[in-house]
Amino acid sequence: MIQNIIVYILVVVAVIILFKPLFIKKKSKKNCGGDDCGCH
Repeated sequence: MIQNIIVYILVVVAVIILFKPLFIKKKSKKNCGGDDCGCH
């Protein structure tokens, strides 16, 4: 029972680590307006 919980937590952490760069890239694209609002 405890092992299953640990495995689920590890899977969730791995998915977050894998998809975090994708969300960061999408957010940075949305934040970039016409007046250079900290994109660099």
